[in-house]
Amino acid sequence: MDNRTLDNKKAWEQAYDHRNYDENTVIEILKTNPTRYLNADLKPILDTTIKPGNTVMQFCANNGRELLAIAKHYDVKGIGFDLAANMVKSANEKAALLNLDAIFHATDILDIPVTFANQADVLVLTVGTTAWFKDIQAFFNKCHQVLKPGGILILHEIHPVVLMLAAEGEDNYDANLPNNLVNDYFDNKEWVSTAGMGYMSSLEKSYPFFDYSHTIADHLNAIIDSGLTIRTFNESPIDYGTIFGKKIPKGVPLSMVIIATK
Repeated sequence: MDNRTLDNKKAWEQAYDHRNYDENTVIEILKTNPTRYLNADLKPILDTTIKPGNTVMQFCANNGRELLAIAKHYDVKGIGFDLAANMVKSANEKAALLNLDAIFHATDILDIPVTFANQADVLVLTVGTTAWFKDIQAFFNKCHQVLKPGGILILHEIHPVVLMLAAEGEDNYDANLPNNLVNDYFDNKEWVSTAGMGYMSSLEKSYPFFDYSHTIADHLNAIIDSGLTIRTFNESPIDYGTIFGKKIPKGVPLSMVIIATK
């Protein structure tokens, strides 16, 4: 685990310790309406992809709510991985409480041991995953490793074009021109913030966390070079990353889904 990953681990664990939601609410939703955690672009794909008896994996599984929703709704085995030990602990506690066939492991995704190779029928990557990895090729190589032959990768992610837009509160944001493309699409730089994980934590000042810009070509080529075969690529105007608040840019792709097979 490199220094940046250790920094992100510390930041994620801090954010979870100061979370702005109640895990009891998550448990109740998982009991009564688990598909609430499967969004409108993702659920139809899962409906036609997941089969009885499948093993479904998730990288960057957070507090486990999405994978637990999949395990409950589709009655399958779930295996999740996340960097933050406290979130993994909570995910395993929820799995036990709900009597679901799911287990979560605390690890750097790039350090997932080879013992998990060829185990996943379906690997689900949800919004906000790939930006945490500077070496996106190494990340997709790990995706290829854990999938069974014939296994399916489903990547639902923020569209890289979003990186060209300014969000409210940023220095180059213009409320009158929210569709302005003001950032360099090809600037594959490291981003650092100490402003907290706003969608999880109420902290205004946090440990620093680091993420990275990747173009569409970066994603597609890394998937292809890993040995996976891309089957479909779709774009959506829905802001699943909740980056833009109420003033969502119109006519711009804000999220995407890539499906690939091994």
